[in-house]
Amino acid sequence: MIVHPRCVTNMGRSRRCRSSQRGMTLLSFLVTVAIAIVLGTLVMGLLPAYVNHYKVKASLEALQSQPEWASRSREEIISSLQKHWEVDSVDDVTPRDIAITREGRNTKVRVAYDVTRPFFRNIDLVIHFDEAIEAADR
Repeated sequence: MIVHPRCVTNMGRSRRCRSSQRGMTLLSFLVTVAIAIVLGTLVMGLLPAYVNHYKVKASLEALQSQPEWASRSREEIISSLQKHWEVDSVDDVTPRDIAITREGRNTKVRVAYDVTRPFFRNIDLVIHFDEAIEAADR
């Protein structure tokens, strides 16, 4: 029999010790439920934005895997990305969010955009995404 150290008297004999383990109080249970609801709402509100960002990232990787994509015109690159986004139903990104820079033999395509999701009454959640690909050869 295992005896808790606080339950042993000075003479070494054990006495009945009241268990110190108790359940949750109603207040702590309600606080736990409230925290779970807030976190669940947060996850459900932000998850679609992160799924769309993954699709944007995949479209940039698909563009980078195409041969000689860096030698294409700005309009061709934007059109290629928009086709991917139409198929994948990405609504958060517009052509204004795409920046294409060419310096010497380097071409860089950067997609930077913000997603705003309503959270509670007048509180909105804003997420900033920024992805880029680069080609060093034209």
